[in-house]
Amino acid sequence: LVPPEEGLPAGVRAALREAGLHLVEATLPAADPARQARLEALAGADAGVAMAAAGLAATGTVVIPGEREHPQGSSLLPPVSAVILRERDIRGDLCAFLETDGAQFIHQKSSVTLVSGPSRTADIEMTLTIGVHGPGVVGVFVV
Repeated sequence: LVPPEEGLPAGVRAALREAGLHLVEATLPAADPARQARLEALAGADAGVAMAAAGLAATGTVVIPGEREHPQGSSLLPPVSAVILRERDIRGDLCAFLETDGAQFIHQKSSVTLVSGPSRTADIEMTLTIGVHGPGVVGVFVV
């Protein structure tokens, strides 16, 4: 799964195609019946690629925006998530991100997810489980 055309640099998209990967845009229609069917289809993807708005060096966290037109499905649905982060978008920590352009950026988006690694929980009988609420494998590629 990949974000819509404008949500991923052309060079990254071209490299993925050159590697022989089949790219499916993680877009969702507004209508409920069509939306549900599309979600089910997207849920079967092996991996997703997302573009990070920022990276927070202190915690290894990436900031992934979402909007109705550009949902976060490519970073949340598949078991493997590859996140592209521009080097110029790396900040020291969350405070540094918020003090620069982060607060305004977050205010303009319908949702923002901070990802610091694979999804994990120990809710059930205190047993650690990976990949329950999102990808079990997350990789960040700095370009």
